[in-house]
Formats: sequence, structure tokens, C-alpha cells
Amino acid sequence: MLVEFVLAIVAVGALLVVYLRWNHGTLEKLGIPVVKTHFLLGSQNSFTEVFGPERDLERFETYGEIYGVYNGRQPEIHIVDPDIVRQIYITDSDKFPNHKFSSGVAASPVWGEMMDFINGTNNYL
Repeated sequence: MLVEFVLAIVAVGALLVVYLRWNHGTLEKLGIPVVKTHFLLGSQNSFTEVFGPERDLERFETYGEIYGVYNGRQPEIHIVDPDIVRQIYITDSDKFPNHKFSSGVAASPVWGEMMDFINGTNNYL
């Protein structure tokens, strides 16, 4: 009885690890530089160090204008180049119907102008 219980716990643990790490490696296959990942938590392995725009700026300086992170088991691509972001938001937005878009303040001074509220007189786009 004890052996079956231990085997069941080991099997559930192994399935949990496989589930949590299933998508890890996706960004690497695409050739995108990836922030070092934690065994189970993804790239968000340190919640006590630098966070927010400071962390984004640090990663931009380390990995470049396009880099990837794993938010838990979900792969995310962070794009800092304003020209690529403009192309995605305006030209190719119909090709990304169910994808999460977010804009960080550290990416460019343009984002500091709150893209959602810019009126038509600004020549950013």
C-alpha cells in the first residue's frame, strides 16, 4: 500500500513538472534570446530583486531589442524596437487577434506618452 502511494506521488510530481515545463524551449527554437529560466517558475524566478521598468531596461541592455521570457509556463516575446511595435500595432494587428499586448515605459520615450490616449495631432505613428 505504501509503495503504491509513493509511486502515485512521484507520478503526480513528474506530470506536474512536465506540465509546467511543456512550453519551455519554444522561444529558443525561434532563435529569440531568452532570459534565464528557473526550473519551474519561468523567467520570473526572483520576486524580490529589481522589478517593473527597471527590470525591463536591464533586460533590454542585456538581451537587445527583442527578447523572450517565460511567465510561468507561458512564453512571451518582449519587443522594444518602436518600429517593430508600430508595425505590429498598426499594420499587422489583424494577424494577432488573441494575443496579449502590453507596452512598457522603459521601451521608448514614445510609451511615456500613453499610447492609448495620444490624440491625432502627434506625429509618433
